[in-house]
Amino acid sequence: MDKNRLIHKILHETGAEVFSLNKFPDNVKTAYISMIASLAWADGSIDDREKQILESIAKSAGEDIANRLEDIINETHDFSLDKYDNWVKEINDQPLKIALMVDMFLTAFSDTICMQSESIYMKYIAGKLGIDLDLYDVIRRNVEDYLKEKSGEAKPVTYEIGEAHKRENREETAKESAFRRFVNSIIKSLLTVV
Repeated sequence: MDKNRLIHKILHETGAEVFSLNKFPDNVKTAYISMIASLAWADGSIDDREKQILESIAKSAGEDIANRLEDIINETHDFSLDKYDNWVKEINDQPLKIALMVDMFLTAFSDTICMQSESIYMKYIAGKLGIDLDLYDVIRRNVEDYLKEKSGEAKPVTYEIGEAHKRENREETAKESAFRRFVNSIIKSLLTVV
């Protein structure tokens, strides 16, 4: 199964329509790729596997976006809630939101481990997009199954918020704890509104 079939399978399972990134205007495509690039930066750097995913998505978005990919990646390096809010405003279409979360999971799992910082970011974005936890879990489960089938190995590992020490053998830093509490409060407030 390829990525497009995976996305269409999830869309079918959730009752959403068919998706094609290329049909959207450049500002929407830029926001989409920016959100994924920002996720890739969550651990401090973008590795070769994450870069390949970004290149593949940019190529599917069209030549103009593919040619601007390096600029988009560089613009996403610095953390800013204002940037996220502006990107989220561009992502209105439900199939686009689902496809974005699929691509985010594929990016986070590119090294077979979704780190705590990536989990925080994805849950924050899901909440901002109005994706409830049930849909979030459907997407994650399908991506995990897809990657397991594709690689023939075990499902990727996800370290949820507060579990950094399980892999990194350390407790959360004060900064990580503050950020986790902040994101959890935002997600909680967004999910009660939805």
